[in-house]
Amino acid sequence: MENEAEMPENQGWTVESLQVTMDQQIAGLERELDQRFTALKTDLEHQFEAAQRAGSAAMAATNERLAGMNEFRDALKDSQANNVSRDEYISGLSGLQAQITTLGEQQRSFLTRGEYAAGHSSLDEKITALTDRMNKSEGLLAGGAMTRGNMFAALAALGVVIGIVVTLFKWGLG
Repeated sequence: MENEAEMPENQGWTVESLQVTMDQQIAGLERELDQRFTALKTDLEHQFEAAQRAGSAAMAATNERLAGMNEFRDALKDSQANNVSRDEYISGLSGLQAQITTLGEQQRSFLTRGEYAAGHSSLDEKITALTDRMNKSEGLLAGGAMTRGNMFAALAALGVVIGIVVTLFKWGLG
């Protein structure tokens, strides 16, 4: 041991020398323990500070993640507010289906092109026949008006002739 070198060689172990040696060894062990304790304490403080920094960084990352989740949740709520509920959708869909059914029924009553063309040509024929009849009746009326005019002119001429004859008879020819 290191304290044995301090002891004189010609002197043997005594209680006092043993006490001094033991006190020196205990003091050396206490210093060594104090140094180890101080080193361990410093190391633990550094580790605790590192853990606090890591915890703070983790807390900040968690807070950012939670803020992002809250933002996503708010966006989802906004999106859902604009969405149609199932009941509204079913109600609107049944209304549309009823309208489609009504339109389908109305379409069945519509004419096809062929039916329209046949009806149109039939109407054209009827219009042509009516036009011809009107033209003929106007012609008859126009022809009859001329005949009546001629008759009135002939009657007027006859009246003039009768008037002349009556006048001639009055004057003495008769």
